[in-house]
Amino acid sequence: QIADDKNQNRLQNILAESQRMKGLVESLLTLARTDQKPALQKKEPVNLSYLVSGATLTLESALFDAKRALDVQVEENLTVLGDAARLRELVDILLDNACKYGAAGTPVTVRLAAAGRRDVLLTVASEGAPLMPEECERIFERFYRSDQSRGEVKGYGLGLSIARSIAQEHGGRIWAQSDGAKVNTFLVKLPLKDGGPGKKR
Repeated sequence: QIADDKNQNRLQNILAESQRMKGLVESLLTLARTDQKPALQKKEPVNLSYLVSGATLTLESALFDAKRALDVQVEENLTVLGDAARLRELVDILLDNACKYGAAGTPVTVRLAAAGRRDVLLTVASEGAPLMPEECERIFERFYRSDQSRGEVKGYGLGLSIARSIAQEHGGRIWAQSDGAKVNTFLVKLPLKDGGPGKKR
């Protein structure tokens, strides 16, 4: 029985590592494709409000189990031109980042709103070890890992690099900022399809 348990543990460890390597390979392939084809191939109207709301709903139960709150405010009918799957990947990366690095018991705050008449601004904020100014610049580099206070979570430092690539593909930009105390915020600005503001919900 003891030998069987050890073998089972070995198999579980092998499976877990295989999944991690699969994720790494997929991330590297995504970045390689972006390097080869920097221009977005698929452009169609995407209701970003609906997309962000759906992504946060998926996250809600996991945060509830972790005894963390989710604070979401989304303006309705904010539409951009692009690839819905790629944009969902961008949002998921930012939400996953907030979950991984946010301190226990702290909320995740998500905002989506028109920024003027031409752009839409997505912000995802969480509380934890504050990012230093240099980290806010370098955190989007491939394989960059922040200091040891944020290094307890396993990862390869590719998610935010992929997020930056997706934002750039859609004619937008992504950046990070910190209040220097505890709140780290990731922001994405994308051009609106029609330049019209949405309605608050």
